[in-house]
Amino acid sequence: MDNFLRESMHCGNCRQIFSLSSNELKIHCNICNQFFHCGIAGECIGPDCLIKDTSGNLKHRARYCNNCVSVIYNKETCLCKNCKQIN
Repeated sequence: MDNFLRESMHCGNCRQIFSLSSNELKIHCNICNQFFHCGIAGECIGPDCLIKDTSGNLKHRARYCNNCVSVIYNKETCLCKNCKQIN
């Protein structure tokens, strides 16, 4: 685990490099497959981006960067390009 936390990655938006132990990378974008600490659109409120556990309770919503969404509603929610095509 210590070796893993020493790894560094760059933010897909600003390209700044962060160590994984810094906890500054906030999301992994579900479409472009990059990590972000800024330029975050939020979680998609579309039906295909909802992951439920076996009991049917809400477990997780996919998150996206600004470039991979069609609509940003506020700083926390959006509609990704894939879900926008469904509507």
